[in-house]
Formats: sequence, structure tokens, C-alpha cells
Amino acid sequence: MSVKINYCDRYSVNGRAISDMGIGEEFGVVGTNAEYCKNLPIGTDVFLSDSHNSWFQILQITGPASLEDREVWALRGGKKWKHVYKMKPLTMITKMRPCLRHILRELTRNTETYDIFLNPKLHHSMNFGRVIEEFVRFANYED
Repeated sequence: MSVKINYCDRYSVNGRAISDMGIGEEFGVVGTNAEYCKNLPIGTDVFLSDSHNSWFQILQITGPASLEDREVWALRGGKKWKHVYKMKPLTMITKMRPCLRHILRELTRNTETYDIFLNPKLHHSMNFGRVIEEFVRFANYED
């Protein structure tokens, strides 16, 4: 199973989604208010990005976050998220360069599937396990 989570500038620390991504990476957590992310099972892959899909990180849910971890963004001026999980990063926070965008298009096979992959409201409706696994390899190789 995989989900896509977007961080938006308007809800993020310093008005920059990349700030929230960095905080999550620093504390080993990911948060969202999206109801489709309620009660995610351990092992769920997450494609995390800013709302412009300029930056991304792929991670895996390792369990629920502690009460303390749930506050890390709010304590820095960001949002308090409803659903917060401990995570293990599978990639670093990475700029979505044209070559990676091309690889992702190839892995998803067509424009419609590519658009679904990048849409947080639709992503979980398809099985992108193979795409995530392959994209992690390319993203880590690129950096």
C-alpha cells in the first residue's frame, strides 16, 4: 500500500513546505490531516512532496508517533496534524529534476496513471508498490 501526502506552503513553517519536510526528516515523523491517511498500517509507503511536486521524499511508516512527536511542526510555527506517524526515509528529500520526472512517467506507463500517482486524493486508489520500489532505486542512484 502507498499514499501520497502533500505539504502546502500556506500551512508550513516559514510558509515553505520544504521546511515541514525537513522537520519531519529530522524527527523521523510524517503528518497529515487527510482522512485517507487515518490508521495507516506499518509498512505503508509514502510519497511525500510539496504541493508543486518540486521536492519529494519517499518513506515508510514504522508506527504511530508519540504525543511529543505530534507537536514538532506546531512548536516551530507550523500546523498540528491529525495523523502523525513515525517513519523511515527510503530517500533523502530530493529535487524532482526533469530526469526523475521522466523516469516516474516511464514507471507509471501513461499520463493518466502518472497524474493519479501525483494526486494525493487518488494515489491510494491504485497499487503503486512496484512504482515506488523502482523509483526509490532511481532517486537514490541520482543523488
